[in-house]
Amino acid sequence: MDSSLQTFSSVQEESSQLSDDRSDGYDIDLQYDKQDQVSGEGSIMGAFIGDAAGAHVEYLYKVTDNLLEESMNLVGGGAHNLAPGQITEDSEMALSIFQSLLKSQGFLDLDELASHNLDWIKTNPFDLGFTTKTALTPLLCNARGIFEQVKKLNSCSQSNGCLKRITPFAVWGSQLSNDDLYKAVYLQTYMTHCHQIAIDSTYIYCYTIKLILNGNLDRKSIFDLAREEALNRNWFQICEWLDEALNFNLPCTTKNEGWLKIAFIHAFHYLISGSSYQQAIRQMIRKGGDTDTNAAIVGGLVGAFYEVQELDQSMVNKVMNLRFLEEMPNESYPYKRKQGVKRPDFMVAGLVFTQTNLYKFFRHIPTELKVIFLGKIYQNEQIDELIKKYPLSNSESS
Repeated sequence: MDSSLQTFSSVQEESSQLSDDRSDGYDIDLQYDKQDQVSGEGSIMGAFIGDAAGAHVEYLYKVTDNLLEESMNLVGGGAHNLAPGQITEDSEMALSIFQSLLKSQGFLDLDELASHNLDWIKTNPFDLGFTTKTALTPLLCNARGIFEQVKKLNSCSQSNGCLKRITPFAVWGSQLSNDDLYKAVYLQTYMTHCHQIAIDSTYIYCYTIKLILNGNLDRKSIFDLAREEALNRNWFQICEWLDEALNFNLPCTTKNEGWLKIAFIHAFHYLISGSSYQQAIRQMIRKGGDTDTNAAIVGGLVGAFYEVQELDQSMVNKVMNLRFLEEMPNESYPYKRKQGVKRPDFMVAGLVFTQTNLYKFFRHIPTELKVIFLGKIYQNEQIDELIKKYPLSNSESS
């Protein structure tokens, strides 16, 4: 290990003074100037609402008008018989990302992120993709173990979960330089994915949210800047996908349902076409396929244009007010569930996104990337050296 790397003991001491914040459930009306923080809650909530809406018709090839209206009312049900307003597995991972960033106070603490992800998978999630399961069942249960597992076994994956869970991270990284944001996205995404397309598309998605949160509300300008960023980095596949989004050349949603290309192209299509949040997720869900994930990814991008108060409040309230009773049984079989899938408090959006936690989260939005890995702090060129240890895959298989 480079002797110039700092230890993390002082940061750990400060972080330990924070409450765990996973299940406090309190809601204090803190008085603070919202103009001093990045406005990004609409992106996060936009993704969560899209997820809860799309879950009702997940993997259906045909979504009728009645099913679509039920979905938009967040009635729950679906393949997993969820509760009204209940989110699915990758949005739960977004909660893990949020809580790890909250506890890390401005650092990208890969140790903390790994710990939260491993805690999540121990809760027996009701839906779990192959890529995520492979990544989070390493022989060595820490950040290095996960990275090595991903590098060895997930080199071909272009699954869509890396985009679905990213909105809290996109908001957190919105004040970083573009290069720092790319490095941060690279390392966070490597917790499950190491294919170049997965990393590149997730970065462009986060970069676009960054543009919006920093005041660029002209959709054509945003789209052009996103394509220019991809072109400058010689990411020609991403440029082709953006061209398809612009030219209404949209991929079928019911073939290769879990491919991230589908949601990526649709998200940028709804951005450049000027669709409202409601229009975008409604049209995305109507197409069928992996509706929860696709609507979440579309909702996270288009939702970045909105404050939470500007979203449909009945939808926001269903997601935020969902609670599970202590005596509620945790049924393994969907057909036996009457009130959704019982989940621990740290996987319940309304108990995680408290005013207190949001205040702390936005208070520590970083302007410079500092990474913690195996208890050491990495900065500047040290981060580059860390990234070199975990190269990207360019396998053609998806």
